[in-house]
Amino acid sequence: MDSEGNVLERVYTSGWAANGAKGVLATTMMDAYAVAERLLEDSIGQELPSYDGSEPPELRSSDKRMISYEDWKRIDEEEIRRGQACGKERERMKWPEVVDFLG
Repeated sequence: MDSEGNVLERVYTSGWAANGAKGVLATTMMDAYAVAERLLEDSIGQELPSYDGSEPPELRSSDKRMISYEDWKRIDEEEIRRGQACGKERERMKWPEVVDFLG
């Protein structure tokens, strides 16, 4: 959604990006399946636009932050590192920690 609450075309989210940090893995997984199904439905019979890796204009003009795959890999590695330090599989970061971590 944009800053005025309008749904943006061809922008898809699931899990914590869509619903905040809540639910269990199965809930997040089912949400991701539903989003993937919607994405495929939306793309049937259409030529998909190319993507140059830049932020969409809707994000450039807002206070939102786009997380790239490379960012996600860094977050994932850091959460695993933090978890190992305290004897767990991972230690999840809250959004303000992610923002600070990515700089």
